[in-house]
Amino acid sequence: MEHNLRAEDSDKWFYRYPKSAHHLLAAICFRENSQSIWEETKTILLPPIGFYYSIFHLSMALLFLDYQTDTNELKRIKHATLKNLINQRLIQKRLLSNTYLDEFQRLQDIRKYANYNFGSKVPKYEYLQIADAFYATTGECFDKVIDLVHPIQRKIDTFYSVHMSIQAAIGDGFGDDLMRMYLPKVAEEKVIAYLLLKNLTT
Repeated sequence: MEHNLRAEDSDKWFYRYPKSAHHLLAAICFRENSQSIWEETKTILLPPIGFYYSIFHLSMALLFLDYQTDTNELKRIKHATLKNLINQRLIQKRLLSNTYLDEFQRLQDIRKYANYNFGSKVPKYEYLQIADAFYATTGECFDKVIDLVHPIQRKIDTFYSVHMSIQAAIGDGFGDDLMRMYLPKVAEEKVIAYLLLKNLTT
C-alpha cells in the first residue's frame, strides 16, 4: 500500500479518518442495538434492518481508508454501487474474501423481504429461527474489517509521520454524543465494551 500513498495527500487523511471512524461507530451501534432489541423483545421486525445497515456502514468505514477510493464516490452512495466498490476495491485486491460480500447480499435480501413482504402467507424466511445467528455472522464480517483497519492506520501514520487516530475521533471526539443521542443505556454500554475490546477508542 505504501507505494500508492503520496506526500501531497496528507491533508486528505484528516478528512478520511474521521469519516471512517464515524461509519465504524455507526456500524457498531446498529449491530449492538439490533441485538439488544432482539434479546429484549424477540421481535423480528427491526433487527434484520439494523444488522444489514451495520454491514453497510462497516463497508463505508473501510472504503474511506482505501487509497484507491475517491471520497466523492462515497457521497450519497447507492446500495448496488457500494457492493460494486466492495468487490472491485476490496475483494478483487484480496483484502476481503467473497464470503464478506455474500453475507452483505444475504442480509440485504433478508432486510428487503422484511420491509416489503410483511404478512406474506408463505414467508421466504423463518425469521424467528435465523435471528439468533445474525450477531455471530455479522461479527465475522466485523472481525475481518477491523483486522484490516488497524494495519492500514499504522501504515498511513508511518508514511506521513503523524498520528491521526480513529480511536481519538471516537473516544475524544463525537463518540459519546452520538451514543447518548441514539442508544439506550444498555446498548451504549455494549458498544463501549466492544470498542474497548477491539481497540477502537481511547
